[in-house]
Amino acid sequence: MSTLKERVSSFQQSRSPRAFFLWLLVPCVLCVAFPASAEASAASKRSKVVSYMRSMATIQWTPENEISYWKPWNGFNFKVGTVYTGVPYTQYGRETNLKQFKGFLKKEGKQKPKYTGPTNSGGYRGSDCSSAVSMAWQQADPEFPICWTGILFPEHNARVVKVGDYAITANNSTAKIVQDNGAEKIKAAYAKLKPGDAVFNHAPSGAGHVRLVVKVNLKKQEVITIEQTGKNPNGSEGTNSTWRVDKAYSFDELLGTNYLPISLKAFGTSAPKKKKQK
Repeated sequence: MSTLKERVSSFQQSRSPRAFFLWLLVPCVLCVAFPASAEASAASKRSKVVSYMRSMATIQWTPENEISYWKPWNGFNFKVGTVYTGVPYTQYGRETNLKQFKGFLKKEGKQKPKYTGPTNSGGYRGSDCSSAVSMAWQQADPEFPICWTGILFPEHNARVVKVGDYAITANNSTAKIVQDNGAEKIKAAYAKLKPGDAVFNHAPSGAGHVRLVVKVNLKKQEVITIEQTGKNPNGSEGTNSTWRVDKAYSFDELLGTNYLPISLKAFGTSAPKKKKQK
């Protein structure tokens, strides 16, 4: 690409229409192409994140031996002969990514692959809500740490940014932030969510949950998400899954349970569109 000095010299020497056209074209290419490229890169990263989360939520497997659920006192186990969907929920071996989980699966003929890893309640491999979102975000930011919900506040994590114009008025309570900002501002923030973003809640007690955003339906005022739920192995909807996939939550539902919209800093910010010159 020619330098500014070379283009000036060319224009002064030729004074031709073609030279004048090139004089105008090059800066336009510089201004338009690079923002478009940045937007395409962000969209690609977001797509990878959602695709990875979906793959974790939909992989099918069956236990080679019965697995004691991480809460053995509730009486639920992963049973031999039952096909389960999604990497199983646990708060012990919670840092198991999709590749690692597949490493524990043994394929036999046309049957669903059998899980052959640890089976005790504190040892079987899986994920929880926040580690699942963390591992999905690692597809766009490989250095993103495996988090708990308390580390998803932008104040605690430089790799996380808020979505919207709400003020961060607490560092351990999404309920306080929602209350301090008011319904109108938080709902306006939900409307700005994009695929690959997240909504989370967290209380000072340490309890919390996070969902990955698939898309937003502005007409219905809904956020569609994928989430690792922590429900029992039978699934809250009888699906033999601890996941909810493409579950829609209204803005009012999210607001009523104190969810805040956040994003991954690595997605970047789209360049603002230039106003047309009058």
